[in-house]
Amino acid sequence: MLLTLDGSTRWPNRERLIELAQVRCGLASRKAKEHLEEIANAMADVATDLKNYFADREHEIAQRIIAA
Repeated sequence: MLLTLDGSTRWPNRERLIELAQVRCGLASRKAKEHLEEIANAMADVATDLKNYFADREHEIAQRIIAA
């Protein structure tokens, strides 16, 4: 992560993202979980395209994105 969350640039876990959505966006826990699931599904949908796009590139960021 480029921006900090509670002073850290480490990517937050699922529970921390839900808490963030509740506190900063005012979402109910159920709604925050729904949005997080939608994001995870969208990322899974583009994963193959992303791997194909980066297959011929040697960029460190590409490898980190694919690993994530």
